[in-house]
Amino acid sequence: IIMVDYASAGRTWDESSMTTVWMPTKNYWSVDLLSPIRIISPNSWDSSDSTFWVKFNDDEMLGVNTNAGDIFTLEHVSDGLYKIRTESGKYFDISDEHKNVILSETGITWKISRYAQNRFKLFDTKGRAPVGSNQTVNPLLTLDTPSFAPIQTFRFVPASDK
Repeated sequence: IIMVDYASAGRTWDESSMTTVWMPTKNYWSVDLLSPIRIISPNSWDSSDSTFWVKFNDDEMLGVNTNAGDIFTLEHVSDGLYKIRTESGKYFDISDEHKNVILSETGITWKISRYAQNRFKLFDTKGRAPVGSNQTVNPLLTLDTPSFAPIQTFRFVPASDK
């Protein structure tokens, strides 16, 4: 248990020296990477409360929508490396021609790195990272050079979250 001494934070014990404390009520590290998950796309273009769920479209290209996204299972390959499988049994792959994430029968191995609270970055075998999206800019996720930009940081949540 982390203890914080707030006695020295406010000397007057009245509203003129009020202290606010943020106490988490949810364990954001609780997602189990070996249990089914949903993935939420980062959304730095839109300040609305919309959630952009990652979902494959009818053309088997990875995009986003505001309805509940697809359910994915991470299949552990080795340290930090996973294959990402959909409920249909197909895997995340890449269309190098268009730099899109697509579905295939075999897929590729992805490096998944924890970035922040329940946020993860994905990297393909060439070191490229998917860029988040929303429906107002481009509903498809594309690959680009990795950066520190939050737009490449995806949130993983248990599949039961909708």
